[in-house]
Amino acid sequence: MTTAEPARTQPNEVLRHVKAVAPHLRIDTLKRALDVVQAMMTGQSVNLSVLSGHLPGKSSVEARKRCAERAFRDKQLTRELFLSLMFPSHP
Repeated sequence: MTTAEPARTQPNEVLRHVKAVAPHLRIDTLKRALDVVQAMMTGQSVNLSVLSGHLPGKSSVEARKRCAERAFRDKQLTRELFLSLMFPSHP
């Protein structure tokens, strides 16, 4: 018996949507924010040690933890931006 996998959203489609929400941010900054949001939702935590296990990449857990720390310290990545990524408004 196999389990159904969730539908995967195309990364470019998500980035286009997010770029429309925050046109002033660079794509790499938005990608980092999206990775952290996805890790928060997958790990159901904001603890950096937990998030690091859910961030993409093959780097060490410590390197991914530093990546999450940078995302939270980045002054461009505001609380409002993170909230808009986690709870997009529907027209």
